[in-house]
Amino acid sequence: MKKLGRALKAGAKGFANACGPVCYQAGGVQVRCTHCKGELFREQEALLNTSGMTLVNLDWLNKSGTALLCENCGLIQCYAKKPDKL
Repeated sequence: MKKLGRALKAGAKGFANACGPVCYQAGGVQVRCTHCKGELFREQEALLNTSGMTLVNLDWLNKSGTALLCENCGLIQCYAKKPDKL
């Protein structure tokens, strides 16, 4: 049953990425790339690793965040709280 859940989650992510890049806002402000000032991003889950959990091989228990990848230059911005799509 776990495999089915992972497969469905992976399929949903693939579908979302296939729809193309999106504009986001975080904290009520539109997200812009700090390098190129781009406004279109692709979303990806990012694992927030800690050295203690890695030491005991429990990385999967770490929290995850959201990484936004700039569509123009590829710069990655990480957020602990998931940004809202515009």
